[in-house]
Amino acid sequence: MNAQIVETGTRWHEHLATFLGNTARPLTFILAAVSAMYAVMRVSHAVAVAIIAGKLGGEAAGGVLFVVLAGVGAIYIGKSLENYGLAKHKAAVETAAINAAPPANVAMDASPPSGVSITPGGEDEGVLPPDQRIMR
Repeated sequence: MNAQIVETGTRWHEHLATFLGNTARPLTFILAAVSAMYAVMRVSHAVAVAIIAGKLGGEAAGGVLFVVLAGVGAIYIGKSLENYGLAKHKAAVETAAINAAPPANVAMDASPPSGVSITPGGEDEGVLPPDQRIMR
């Protein structure tokens, strides 16, 4: 979760919404894993009882477990693909930021802005007029 600075004057429901937003995604994956574990145990027990009673064959247990685990696998495969796309997007943003900024070792252009003219100085350039000089 991201650490956030609590600002003065914010309302409690904004903090609650931020907390729920930060915890909902991880809790979703945890609950999906726990529910898949429960489904595997419950279904395997029900299939075992049906096999003992002679209502199902042994291959039915494998089929049911495959369906349950394929569903859970699809959730995690989707998350992996999402992370891959997010990493690809971040790399594209970084590349664009690097290409947009000028390199640090490029010399600055010293030409004056448009509309400004620079005239060459005379032999007294940089010398103050006599009334502005400080005499010691």
